[in-house]
Amino acid sequence: MIDWLLRGIAEVQGAIFEHALQPALFDLGLMDWSEDLFDGLEFALFGALEIILAYLIFRPLELWRPVERWDDRRAVRTDVVYSLVARLGIVPAILFLLLTPIAATIDGTMRFQGYIPPTIEQLIPHCGRGRSSPS
Repeated sequence: MIDWLLRGIAEVQGAIFEHALQPALFDLGLMDWSEDLFDGLEFALFGALEIILAYLIFRPLELWRPVERWDDRRAVRTDVVYSLVARLGIVPAILFLLLTPIAATIDGTMRFQGYIPPTIEQLIPHCGRGRSSPS
């Protein structure tokens, strides 16, 4: 039912990534981040779509029947800025950029000291593999 919308977002995502972001990553020598940036772009596009739909639906309703009357519209601006920051993925992007180098440093230090963290498969070796269902 909404396949056309998902295809449209995927096409826009591909076009933006291919024509704007990927060349910038290549020029900066940051192609290792391409998959993460591609996924982040999808998150931002869905957030933008959510903001647009919310505005198109709720703004006319708010004009027609306001729930609250405000003397000072600065509080509304704060809500708008928060919605944009949260829905466009700015907070997750900042956290990713701040925490990834820290995690990589910790992981590298641990591996250099000889500690290789176990994987899920090592911790739970027979989870879902090779089991036959009881008859």
